[in-house]
Amino acid sequence: MARRKRITKGVWDRYKAIVNDFVEVDAGKQPLIWLKRFDQILSYGEDTGNNYEPYFLDGLIQYNYIRTWPSLKETVSGELDGINIVLYVTKRSLEENGHLTKEGYWNFDWVQDKFVINGKVYSPTGDTQVAQAHDEALLFFVVLKRETPEETKKILSYMENIDRYVELTKYILELSEMNNYEDETTVKTNTTFKVKPK
Repeated sequence: MARRKRITKGVWDRYKAIVNDFVEVDAGKQPLIWLKRFDQILSYGEDTGNNYEPYFLDGLIQYNYIRTWPSLKETVSGELDGINIVLYVTKRSLEENGHLTKEGYWNFDWVQDKFVINGKVYSPTGDTQVAQAHDEALLFFVVLKRETPEETKKILSYMENIDRYVELTKYILELSEMNNYEDETTVKTNTTFKVKPK
């Protein structure tokens, strides 16, 4: 007996559009900062600590409001509420911004990268893909662990320098019509800025 498809490609395409639009347009508008760690080698090979490049994303957050997974960690001083949120980000949005590997997975370091959400710093503790369509999964699901107060303070202090860096990228040198010279500056950024003509 010949087998036949029960769900057409057109139906699958509609499903993909609904899932992606729900997360990207309707529900997943929580702003967050993904701090992607990069190596910066100095002239004498000295240790520079962790350096991060900021990427501004929108995602859908699932909060652990009914304790659906273990989150407490015992320490000498008491218990820490570690893992309390998970993050959903669409594969489509990451692909559009060049954040996928050649195999199609999110290109992030699950050990060294950080996320800043609502002024709190998190590290990924696990990730997978969800919302499987007929040929690909549509979302990335990342479990996030809250960092210690010491690490949070250090990262947020680092973020202050990043904020200044981002503000610098927004600066545009305006030349009046009387200027008969050209000035050029190169600024590295991952944020798109639109220049409106006067």
